[in-house]
Amino acid sequence: MVSAESERLQRLEIQLTHLERQYEVLNSVVMEQGKQITRLQALAFKLTESVEQAEADRIRSTPSRPPHSAPPL
Repeated sequence: MVSAESERLQRLEIQLTHLERQYEVLNSVVMEQGKQITRLQALAFKLTESVEQAEADRIRSTPSRPPHSAPPL
């Protein structure tokens, strides 16, 4: 005959096993998300540089005329 304490201990051990497995799964998810965040940050940095460069190129390629040289309306 199994005592109440033994049953309680067995339930606690089962619960602990489940919690340890959940911890492992969640930890792997968090690690993967960290890697994705790092990749996305690098991509965002590259995109920002690309947009800034395109804007600088656009500004440089626009002929600069003084306002008084504009044709009359």
